[in-house]
Amino acid sequence: MQEIENEFAKLWFEDGVVYGTYKPNVVIDLAAAKKIVIDRIALYKGTDYPTLSYIDGLSSVTKEARDYFSKDDGIKHMKRLALITTSPISRVVGNFWLQISRPTVPTRLFANEEEALKWLKEV
Repeated sequence: MQEIENEFAKLWFEDGVVYGTYKPNVVIDLAAAKKIVIDRIALYKGTDYPTLSYIDGLSSVTKEARDYFSKDDGIKHMKRLALITTSPISRVVGNFWLQISRPTVPTRLFANEEEALKWLKEV
């Protein structure tokens, strides 16, 4: 298993999926988003993979960061993106992001990992 950790998130590659989880109570601004994406792209090594992101614990994500995560470099090498949350607050944030930023890669919100992985591996 390959792993990268920075001050905002932990990212790892396992069984053909890139995983990510945010540090507790982290605020993601554009600079943080760019750092996370640089580290994530390093895990892809030029190949497209499905991506699973746990968004519980996020404190807030700025509009600039949401926009960055939804297109171009922000979604580079993603086949699909599954967002997992059990938190009502994170669910609101995730749904807001999906509706407003409209990611240019197929993206869905899930409550559990098993359903998310099944959807990700349909590709």
